[in-house]
Amino acid sequence: MCFGETKNIRPGDKYTAAQCQQMLGDRIERDFGPGVDRCVNHALPPERKAAYTSFAYNVGVGAFCSSTTARLENAGDHVGACNALMRWNKIRVVGVLVYSPGLNNRRAEERALCLEGT
Repeated sequence: MCFGETKNIRPGDKYTAAQCQQMLGDRIERDFGPGVDRCVNHALPPERKAAYTSFAYNVGVGAFCSSTTARLENAGDHVGACNALMRWNKIRVVGVLVYSPGLNNRRAEERALCLEGT
């Protein structure tokens, strides 16, 4: 429901598409965009900021901050940082990491957007 939102959501809650869009926008503006900003030591072009924010929304700000992507971005290797997003294309199934075509597609979209900002 609502783009995978879990904060302040209870079983049985129902929302309109407009409410879901508002919740997503609020979380991005309040939590994920600022979280990316805290982890990167310089201003980002809008495309890279959007790609990293999407990534952080999916994996969490903490995971973004400790990722190779953030480390490379902070070191000035913008292309390497964008390419490193593709490392996050697996899911854990019964304790084993398994390639996920869906996550791979998401990461490819984020990478393409990220590279537009290089």
